[in-house]
Amino acid sequence: MVLNLFSDGLSYEEIAVKLNLKNEVYARRKKYLCKEALLELMKGDPEYQEYLRFQK
Repeated sequence: MVLNLFSDGLSYEEIAVKLNLKNEVYARRKKYLCKEALLELMKGDPEYQEYLRFQK
């Protein structure tokens, strides 16, 4: 959800208000954690691994 809102162009302050978070710093941290979790999921995906093989 945080990544969707960020990609829609909302500021961290707007994201914090929309998701009822403490402040924009916490919204920034949540975005970072969501992005890192998404990257980990991608790294474990066999199709992504195959894509990486062809990039070399």
